[in-house]
Amino acid sequence: MKRKATSSREPIARCFFLFIGNITQLTDMEKPPLRLLNRQRCCDYAKAAQEARAESDGEWRHLSESVSFTS
Repeated sequence: MKRKATSSREPIARCFFLFIGNITQLTDMEKPPLRLLNRQRCCDYAKAAQEARAESDGEWRHLSESVSFTS
């Protein structure tokens, strides 16, 4: 029994066409985003990184504010 040659390539082809669709939409936008996160995993990672930065900034806020100049 012979396996389909395209079976292992179908997910890659689908991702490729979805990505091309995203790029096509971007070219039609008046103000496209500076960054584009493709795939759910990338969005989850970016959200976790943003939350970690915000937490770290919060821990050091007192030090940042201590060097502020008043007008």
